[in-house]
Amino acid sequence: MAALKALLPLRQGAAVLKTLTAVADAARSAGDTRTKGQLMADVLTHRLRQHLPCTGAVPGGGAGPDTDTVSGAGGSDCLTAGETDIHLDLIMTDRALFDGAADPAILTGYGPIPAPTGRAMVVNTAGQAQVWLRRLYTHPESGALMSMDTRSRLFTDTMKRFLSDRDQLCANSWCGAPIRNYDHVKSFMSGGATSISNGQGLCQRCNLAKEAPGWSSEVSTGPDGRPFTITRTPTGHSYNSVRPVRPVRPVLPGTARQAGPPGPHPPPGLVSPVVDQMPE
Repeated sequence: MAALKALLPLRQGAAVLKTLTAVADAARSAGDTRTKGQLMADVLTHRLRQHLPCTGAVPGGGAGPDTDTVSGAGGSDCLTAGETDIHLDLIMTDRALFDGAADPAILTGYGPIPAPTGRAMVVNTAGQAQVWLRRLYTHPESGALMSMDTRSRLFTDTMKRFLSDRDQLCANSWCGAPIRNYDHVKSFMSGGATSISNGQGLCQRCNLAKEAPGWSSEVSTGPDGRPFTITRTPTGHSYNSVRPVRPVRPVLPGTARQAGPPGPHPPPGLVSPVVDQMPE
């Protein structure tokens, strides 16, 4: 066996990982018996070895004996990774995006990133590909994401993405595996609503276990106003799972929030922290 590692820019690294994960998940859903890791490795190997030549490239025309593909007459550079269009979910406060505050952002599927890095990802500089960015703003005091409801039994794609952004990993406090299913905390058959507040992201194992006899769960609210999920097992034990919140910088009574050091101007087209409306 051999290990292949690459240190990539954040945008390209996130796009590569997302592509490999999506192809592997689709193959397993179609009945492929290989593990997710095996599929991701096979897809990566196939795409590296079966790549298409660059437009205008001249095979074997390099200055060195080991150069197979170089710039052709058209000026195509086959040794430079081009920018690709990517779809990313970036969670950050309006203060971090517009006022230069230091509140960290969260890139879904990657983890926390510095606020300047998040701001830089929003800005499209000349010559770069389009960054399709879903901006999810947090409440300035509680750090919770906004909510939405629907009467449908099935979670929409928009709701699934929202739950994935909110929970990040399997919502059960003892797990932490990647999210694979989107579940009603209180089951639909028991009168549970198909809503963000009654939804959660679970790994496949936890979701299947929850459907076994003797398991139940419900959403409750703690003294601090934060929602949490109570899961009861067939043995009578109860476990509380608190939904993650984003870090916020507290404001002392009678004081104004101080913006961070002068940062970059707001990205073009983003002139006020208006939260995108989510369809029901």
